[in-house]
Amino acid sequence: MNARQLRAVKSNVKWKVKAKPYDGKRQALTQDELDRLFTALKGNRHGHRDYMIALMTFLHGLRVSELVDLRWDNIDWRKGTITIRRLKGSIDGTHYLERDEAIGLKRLQREQESKRPHIFTSERGEAFTRFAINKMIGTAGQNARITWPVHPHCLRHTTGTIQANGGMDAWRLSKLMGHASIANTTKYVRMSPGPLKDAWRGKRCQLVRSARALPGVLARNAVAALRSSSSSPSAAAASPRQRGMRARGDRHRSS
Repeated sequence: MNARQLRAVKSNVKWKVKAKPYDGKRQALTQDELDRLFTALKGNRHGHRDYMIALMTFLHGLRVSELVDLRWDNIDWRKGTITIRRLKGSIDGTHYLERDEAIGLKRLQREQESKRPHIFTSERGEAFTRFAINKMIGTAGQNARITWPVHPHCLRHTTGTIQANGGMDAWRLSKLMGHASIANTTKYVRMSPGPLKDAWRGKRCQLVRSARALPGVLARNAVAALRSSSSSPSAAAASPRQRGMRARGDRHRSS
């Protein structure tokens, strides 16, 4: 194959380059950004409903498809739990409801005009679509003056990052996020340096004190060993010839 044919083959090949998710940009909200997003959602026409959508997405690390599929019969009011049905091969789980979350859900249930199976419904009483949730969160992010594009999956990333920064171990975090493999959870632990912030607090001073005290400890141990050896029965029972040989050896080493 000559050079011309090789160039022709290369021009017909479609190279597939796997881009980083969301162009590799930051996806977790800061606490301030999260508060501003919640405030912006509360200011909507259906502020309580929209705020509860974001709150539940954040507290349970939900994907949009999992959020819109939430139903009232998933909630056990007596136990204070909700069953999360995961998608994308993730593991279903039962989560406890936070106190403010349970109060907000009961209010939402009372205000829901037509009793529907889904927790979150539109004005027409239909279940939300993924597009509608994406538009709602994106618009709220703009109204909150967040300087980068916000989407619903940011709330899931924020859940993982905050919990990892708070010291939650990878196994518990995988159960919260519904990951089928703990390898998917380690990205939050890897990107969260918070637990390492105080790793050396109070320990270096202790090491320095120990290092400074080490020569004195060694000297005291050596003196104690000499004293114990000189006072031992074997030393006392040594013959005059053996004591003389030891004395000559000591003088030789000192010279």
